[in-house]
Order: sequence, then C-alpha cells, then structure tokens
Amino acid sequence: MEVTICLNSNAVMLAKTFVAIVITVFAGCEGDLVDSDKSLPAPLPHELPYEFHGKIFRVWGGDYFDIRDGQRLHYVCLQGIDSPKPGQTFYGKACNELRRIVGDQELRVVVTKLDDSKVAYVKAWLPDASKSDPAVDIGLEMIRRGFGWYDGNEFDGDSEYKSAQSFARAKKLGLWNQPDPVPPWNFNATE
Repeated sequence: MEVTICLNSNAVMLAKTFVAIVITVFAGCEGDLVDSDKSLPAPLPHELPYEFHGKIFRVWGGDYFDIRDGQRLHYVCLQGIDSPKPGQTFYGKACNELRRIVGDQELRVVVTKLDDSKVAYVKAWLPDASKSDPAVDIGLEMIRRGFGWYDGNEFDGDSEYKSAQSFARAKKLGLWNQPDPVPPWNFNATE
C-alpha cells in the first residue's frame, strides 16, 4: 500500500511559520537550562506584596525571566524597567547583561502587582555582599548600565530609576551609545 500526502501551499506556509517561531523563541534562551525536572508553575499569590527567594532559570529579555523557587517556576517582569524586545537592537545584549549581573546567585523577589494577564511584576535584589553593602536592585542596575528605560510608572523608589536613566544617557552607556534608541513601547507600535 502506498500513501501519498499532498500539502497545499497554506499548510506548507503554516509549517514554515511554526518552525520560524520556535527558532525565534528558543534563540533568545541560548545558554539557559533545559527544564528536565519538570518544575510546576508557581501559584499566583493571594495577597500582595508576596516575597520569595530563587535563582533565575531562563531569561526572556532584560526585564522578563523565569525564576525557580524550589520546584516552582515563576514567570516575572521587573517593575520600573522596559528593556529592548526581540527584534530590537540591544535585545540580546540586554539578556546577556541580566545574566552577567545575576550569575548563579539566589535573588530576593517581591511581587508588587499582577496585571490583567496575571504577569507578576516584581522588584528583585541580589543578596548583600556584606552587611555594610546595600543589596543590588536588579532593575535599577540594568537601567544604570544602559540596558533599559525607566518605564515611567510611579512607585516607591522611581526617582532612583529616573536618575539612573539620566546617568546612563549622559555617559552614553549601553543602548544610549546609539544615536536615537527606540524605546520598546514605540518599537511595538511600528511593527
């Protein structure tokens, strides 16, 4: 018995598109771990703020990442920062800079809000190097190094984020070394 499969041009196009999407999504995760132990998504907190500790598992951008808390996996976005998105100049560099800042250290994470799609917005800190050193605010450090914009939202400590952006811009650090960097909110609008 011989079976012949005929695919119309729409099916071929759909298959090519699917493969392209898979490659694009996983290209940004280069160097991240493969989830071989089948971590479960963490339940959403009932009350905010909600605090936990964990290590970054996978970086999705300079402001989005998965963080593992034991066998639970949290998908989070850093509050106060907007980093370049896939397809934007400095997207890969922002991902790498976040990995460089955090390394394999355990972070203190506080979920400050959930948006309508249940994305957890967080503040995250590296541990104190010593009791005399203040903890490193990851979002603030990304902006200070020029790998993201202060997103304009008001929160406790937002003035430090504004100052960090002014500092990075004046020193032409990271993305500010470009003649006219396009913020993600304008980049998405032009796609």
